[in-house]
Amino acid sequence: MPMVAAVAMAVTVVWILGPGAKWWLVNIDGVDVEGKSALAGKDLAAALDAVRGRVLTVITGIAAVVAIYYTALNAASARQSAHAAIKGVKATEESQLRMHALTAQGQRYDRFTAAVEHLGNPTPAIRLGGVHALARLADDSPELRQTCIDILCAYLRLPYEPNPDHSLFVEQDPTQLAVARADYQAHREVRHTIIRIIASRLRDDAVVSWQGHDLDFTNVVFDGGNFQGATFSGQTFFTGATFYSGHIDFDYACFTDGVTDFSEAKFEAGDITFWKVHFKGANVRFWHAEFQGSTVLFTDAIFHSGVVDFTNASFKRGVVSFRDAHFGEATLKFEGASGKRPSGLPDDIASEWP
Repeated sequence: MPMVAAVAMAVTVVWILGPGAKWWLVNIDGVDVEGKSALAGKDLAAALDAVRGRVLTVITGIAAVVAIYYTALNAASARQSAHAAIKGVKATEESQLRMHALTAQGQRYDRFTAAVEHLGNPTPAIRLGGVHALARLADDSPELRQTCIDILCAYLRLPYEPNPDHSLFVEQDPTQLAVARADYQAHREVRHTIIRIIASRLRDDAVVSWQGHDLDFTNVVFDGGNFQGATFSGQTFFTGATFYSGHIDFDYACFTDGVTDFSEAKFEAGDITFWKVHFKGANVRFWHAEFQGSTVLFTDAIFHSGVVDFTNASFKRGVVSFRDAHFGEATLKFEGASGKRPSGLPDDIASEWP
């Protein structure tokens, strides 16, 4: 089409510069060029030049309009081509991103499978490698984080007999006892590494935070552990756990929102400290908990709000102290509790002791 228009205008220009000017003058302008009053000589030449000037002006204007039209048409075509190219690039990028995501997902699941296999290996060093591999995967993959945490907690829930120096091992020969003690120490190291890793991710200064995730320590046997400064804001279960020995440190921890459940936990021995712990809106349950010999200290604990419930708890032996604790709007319940009353309770709470 642009070529046809150009040829047509060129033919028109040639024609108007030749015989076409006279035809225009006669048929369009109605000027007599042959009769008695016909233009002749200089007048005719001037009239023909005027016609040629007018027609060329019109043709020039038409040419300009046509040029503008085709320029705009070409620009639109260029834009369409550019948009098509951009869409093609975007489609390629999206395809590459999908492939990358699928590859990364496959790599994550491969890492998960390998880490779980290592965790079940009989060699303690390989189990430790599996623990750290699961922790790194949990840090790297938010979508797998809760699953990795569940696996680590499940390892802690496996049957565990602390301190092989007594019960089943007292009648064994020294060699067997040494082997049993080494196995115990290796197993204990794996367990305590898990506790350290979980606690480190629950602190405010953690590079990757696991706060808000659920922790299931149901029936876990604790013979030490450091949860100092941890924030428990998800669903945390110590239900039926046994605090067997050692020092279990909850100092400066924060129980906020969520539920932390120590129901039916057994505090048999060791020191469990809640020094300067903050209770903020959490529901902390010690239902039917048994304090049988441990020293459990809530010294300087701050009960801002929420409920700390010792309903039907049994305080048989050991020490439970709330010395210098600060009681704000939190509710402490001791309904149905039995045994020795904890020390340091304020008068209004102590008066409700069964």
